[in-house]
Amino acid sequence: MEEKKPSVPGIVSLSIGIVMVVLYITLGTTIIFKAVYIPDSQPFYTQLFGAVLIGYGIFRGYKVYIKHSSRS
Repeated sequence: MEEKKPSVPGIVSLSIGIVMVVLYITLGTTIIFKAVYIPDSQPFYTQLFGAVLIGYGIFRGYKVYIKHSSRS
């Protein structure tokens, strides 16, 4: 069988997907651990927002993995 080469749009899509996953998880982690430095914010809500961002980053990572693993 002939092996299929990845297309340029597929590689760009995968790269952007990975960058966005890293961005969401990094932003969520930063918000959780630096919540005390955000003025006029309640730590519970900022930590909850950070956890939601991390969860969304994991969800996006899963979706990127499913999308690009089915192409092979």
